[in-house]
Amino acid sequence: MTIEQIKSIQIHFVVSTARTGSTLLSSMFNMHPNLLSPVEEPFAFNLYYKYNSIKKWDTTVINEFCYDFYLFSEGVLDAQFGSKNELALLLEEHKEELNYLIAVKIAYLCFCPDRIKNNITMVIDKQLKFHDFIEKVAVFFPESKFVILTRDPRDNALVKMKRIVREGDHENVFDRKNNYYHLALDWNREYNLLYSKMKEIGEQRFLQLRYEDLVERPEEELKRVANFLKFEYKSIMLDYHQVIKAKALKIINTENVAKQHFYELHKSLTEKVNTNKVGLWKSNLRDKDANIVWSICHERAMQMGYMPEGCEIDCPKSIAYFVALLKFWLFKIVVPTTYYAVPFFVRYFIKKIKYGRHFKQDQYA
Repeated sequence: MTIEQIKSIQIHFVVSTARTGSTLLSSMFNMHPNLLSPVEEPFAFNLYYKYNSIKKWDTTVINEFCYDFYLFSEGVLDAQFGSKNELALLLEEHKEELNYLIAVKIAYLCFCPDRIKNNITMVIDKQLKFHDFIEKVAVFFPESKFVILTRDPRDNALVKMKRIVREGDHENVFDRKNNYYHLALDWNREYNLLYSKMKEIGEQRFLQLRYEDLVERPEEELKRVANFLKFEYKSIMLDYHQVIKAKALKIINTENVAKQHFYELHKSLTEKVNTNKVGLWKSNLRDKDANIVWSICHERAMQMGYMPEGCEIDCPKSIAYFVALLKFWLFKIVVPTTYYAVPFFVRYFIKKIKYGRHFKQDQYA
C-alpha cells in the first residue's frame, strides 16, 4: 500500500465484555475486502503516551516501538499477528512520513497475515478493556466510532463459567455461587461504564448492537453497522464459517499451539450463523444462579431490551455475595483504576519488570 492509502485508513472500535460474540462479528468483518478487524490488542491506546509526541521516527524509535508493541501485548499475537520483522520493515519503508497515527495503522496491517490488504480502507478493532478508558480513546482517535456489542447477562455468565470449567480452574468452579456474583458484577460494571461514557463522549459516535439480533437477523444488522461506519455491506460477510473451517483444518496439522487454542475456543465459528446459543441459560443455568445474575444486572439489561423471563430481582444476599463484592471491588475496580491513573512511565516500568525479559529485540522475528 502507498503511504497515502495508509493515511486514509479509518479506525473504529467494537467494545464489549468477553464471550459476547465479538469474535463472530470480527470474523464477518474480515470477510469484507475493505475491512480489517484484529482482536483484543489495545496497543493503540497503550503506546499513545510514549509515541504520539515523537516527530522524527528513525530506526532506533522504530525498533523501540516494535519492542513496546510486544511488551504491551495481551498474549494473543501468536494467533493472529505476522512478525516483528514485518512490522519493522513496513515502518522503515515509510519512516520519512511516520507519526504515531500512521505507525498504528501500519501495525494494524500486520494482523491477519494471510489476508490480502491492498484494498483495506477501514480497521474495526475489537476491544474488551476499553470501558476503563474509552473517553481517552475517543480523544486520541477523534474520528473513530464505537459499536457497543451486548449479550444477555445470563447467557454471558453461563458461557464464561463453561470456559472456566473447560480450562480447569477448579478453585473458581468450586466457588460457583461466588463466581456467578463476580461474573454478574463484572458485566454490570463494564456496560454501566460504557453507557455512561457514551453520553459523555457523544451518542452520535456510538451504535448499540445486540448479539441476539446479530445472529437472528445477520444481514439486517450488518447493514445497520455498515450504514453507521460508512462502508458497503457485502453478502460474503456471512460466509465467514467456510473460511474459518478451512483454516481450522489446516491448524490441526501444525504445531502452533496458540492458533490451535484460538480455533478450539471459537470452534462454533465453523458453523453458519445461527441462534443456537441464544437463551442457553433457560435450560443450562440453575434458577438460583439465573436469579443471582439478574438481580445484579436487571436494570441495565432491561434498558438493552432483555426481559426477566421468570427471573427474580430480589435475591437474598449471602456471605458469598459480600466476599465476591470485596474481591470484585479490589481486583476489578481499585487495581485497574489505579493502574490506568498512574503516569505512563510507571505502567511502562511495571511492564518492563514483569515481561521485559521475554521480549528481546531478536524474538518473534
